[in-house]
Amino acid sequence: MNLDLDRQFSGKSIESDYQNFHAKVSAKNLTTIVSSTTSKDIQAAYRIRKYLYHINHAQAYAEMKRMILLFFSLTIPAQLKHRLIQ
Repeated sequence: MNLDLDRQFSGKSIESDYQNFHAKVSAKNLTTIVSSTTSKDIQAAYRIRKYLYHINHAQAYAEMKRMILLFFSLTIPAQLKHRLIQ
């Protein structure tokens, strides 16, 4: 079986593929951490409902991707941001 690996990934280099992979894993891990810490609060707020509320991880991940940029732009010092961009 012959696999054309150039068409399997979106990056132009191996490094960009690694960065893309690790960014996605980090975003999903952060989403899991945030959603697990809020689960108890959600269960307490909605305990009178007939069915238990479950977090939709696909929607949480989509929202987290938008919030990660804001989170890091507020917490990273300007000198480090400049070094990361270059």
